[in-house]
Amino acid sequence: KRQVFWNSSDLKMYVFDHFSGKHQELYEARAYELKIAVGSCFHEKATKVRHVLVKDLAKAAQALRMSIDHLDRPCALYALYDGHSGAPNANGVGNACAEFSVRHLHQILLPKLAAYRGFWEDRRLELAMQESFEELDREYIERHPSMVDGCCAAVALVLGQRLVLATAGDVACVLCTR
Repeated sequence: KRQVFWNSSDLKMYVFDHFSGKHQELYEARAYELKIAVGSCFHEKATKVRHVLVKDLAKAAQALRMSIDHLDRPCALYALYDGHSGAPNANGVGNACAEFSVRHLHQILLPKLAAYRGFWEDRRLELAMQESFEELDREYIERHPSMVDGCCAAVALVLGQRLVLATAGDVACVLCTR
C-alpha cells in the first residue's frame, strides 16, 4: 500500500515519489468527455496481426486487484501487433510473439500506472511505456528462448485529454481529429 501524508501547513495530501525522491501532491483524477474511434487497415495477406482494445483500463486494473482511479478518464488502451517470422498457429493465423504481447503488455503496464498516485508528467508516461515494452521483450525471450517469432507494435494510451503513442518496428499510428 502507498502511504499518503497530510501536510497541515498547506492542507494538502502528499505521496512519496521514488522516481524523484520527493513528496508529490496526491493527484485527484478528472473526467473528460471524449469520443474515441479506432480502426486498422492491412493488406489481405496480413494473417499475423492482433489487437487489443481496453476501453476502460480502470476496470481491467480492478480485475487484476489494482487501482488506477487516480488517473484521468477516459483511461483506455489500444494496441496493435503485427507478427513477423515464425509459423502460423494450427488455425493458420497468428504468431507467438504477437499472441504473447496481446496477453501481457497491459498486465505489465498496469502495475506501473498503479504505483504512483501523483500527477503523471509526460516524461514519466514515456518512461512507463518504454519500460513496459522492454519488460515485455525480456519476458518473451525468457519464456520462448528458441522462438524466431517477433512482432512490431503500436500502442495508444489515452489518459483524459492526453494521448501517449508508442511504436516498435514498422507499424505506424495515424491520429485524426475533427
